[in-house]
Amino acid sequence: MPSSNAGALSVRPNLAGSASGLPGALTSAAGALFSSITGAVVTEATGGSALLGMMLFCAAIGLVVSRIFRTLGLAACPVRHSFCAV
Repeated sequence: MPSSNAGALSVRPNLAGSASGLPGALTSAAGALFSSITGAVVTEATGGSALLGMMLFCAAIGLVVSRIFRTLGLAACPVRHSFCAV
């Protein structure tokens, strides 16, 4: 996670103060959302398989969002400290 925070802060260094709280807030919000969904889905009967399904679902969402960002050209390039033109 430190590299993603560095990438978020390096895009516009003059807004680093505002940008430093945004990734943490989004991470906390997503964690709370998926924790509540997992709590509703996982029961004693479905235990391990439901938990594995939720982990795979979250991984798939991450891959889809990453692909969308790359397609739209919104993926941040940590090497050049600017946005990628993919």
